[in-house]
Amino acid sequence: MDHLTRLYGVEDRQAVEILLSALVNCPRIRSPWMILETNWYSRNCYNGWFSFGQAWLPCSLSQIRARSPWREIEYETKQWLEDEAAERLFIEPDWERYPRFHRLTQAQFLLQRSMRVRTKLSRGDHTLKALDDYERDRRTDQLAAYTRMVLEDQTQSRPETPPKFRPPANFLYHLELVQRLAPWYTDWDTLVTAFANLAVRHAHLYGNMETGPEENLILARVAQDSIPPWIAKAVHQLAQGPSKANVVERVMALEEWSKRTQHGAHRELVRLRRNGLIQWSPEKMHWRLVDEQSEGIRDVIEGYAFGRERPPAARVS
Repeated sequence: MDHLTRLYGVEDRQAVEILLSALVNCPRIRSPWMILETNWYSRNCYNGWFSFGQAWLPCSLSQIRARSPWREIEYETKQWLEDEAAERLFIEPDWERYPRFHRLTQAQFLLQRSMRVRTKLSRGDHTLKALDDYERDRRTDQLAAYTRMVLEDQTQSRPETPPKFRPPANFLYHLELVQRLAPWYTDWDTLVTAFANLAVRHAHLYGNMETGPEENLILARVAQDSIPPWIAKAVHQLAQGPSKANVVERVMALEEWSKRTQHGAHRELVRLRRNGLIQWSPEKMHWRLVDEQSEGIRDVIEGYAFGRERPPAARVS
């Protein structure tokens, strides 16, 4: 973290731990695929801090969504899905817009397999420290060395068997809310397995015998970041009280691409209604949260799922 902060401007330790948990070699536990939502707009992702000195080779989702070369992209996507044991990291720079994957036949399986974490880097002069090719290669090699020190069990302090998974409070309930809120996770077993595997791998990263409170915080972060921003905005608006349809859709700021993707602000609200999270009142012409689910929805959206305690001043009344 000291190296990432000084040379790359990365201060989000929790996001770094999540990515390292997906990379660490944990016996008999499959690695969850990760989607990092961050402001990285370059097509080449190999030199990003998130590659940890090319410990893995990230791929930009913008490149996958490109129209050409379609056959190569389609073939590569199928190859990824067939090699399920490999670690995968995808970079999503346009996380505030609904992803237009309508041209790819395997996109749904890629999205439902991948856990999400969102972090945004602030602007700074960090790139000026690596204008020289030699200096850029040197700090990349140094980051790779630090990453190996973290991932490799040189002192043999990690157990030979994977840590035991202790489900946190309301684990299945909050995961069901994640599935209903997010448009990505259609397969229930894939979702549950991915969250549990991530918790186990994080515990293994620190050499623990079972998952505990630290893993619960990691899961709460991933659950929060797995909900797209336009859904979070709609929930925050409706948490203040019932709102007219045009008000909620304007707050969501989601462009209507109904002719191509069949998704937009209105269709996303209809999806939430079908999932039993919000209600439409024909008499009053407004949307509102379902009372029975409102507290749980806010816990997921605000990062307090799986039993994470709210600060006293932030408790739900």
